[in-house]
Amino acid sequence: MKHWLPQLAEAIDRHAIRFTLEPGDGYVLHNHRWLHGRTAFTGDRVMYRLSLDPHPEFAIRSGFIAPTVTR
Repeated sequence: MKHWLPQLAEAIDRHAIRFTLEPGDGYVLHNHRWLHGRTAFTGDRVMYRLSLDPHPEFAIRSGFIAPTVTR
């Protein structure tokens, strides 16, 4: 499997779309259709997560289970 990682990284870089968000900007994406990430940010930020079930035929459950915290 490790053999394919360089090709995967190259394909991701080749198809990446990068953009800058200004204060107050945001974006919406479908997690099953987009690989997404971010680079560094400065200043304060707020992130909202909205979990919907817009395509019931995909059987993607809405919501998420809070992780168990172990100490």
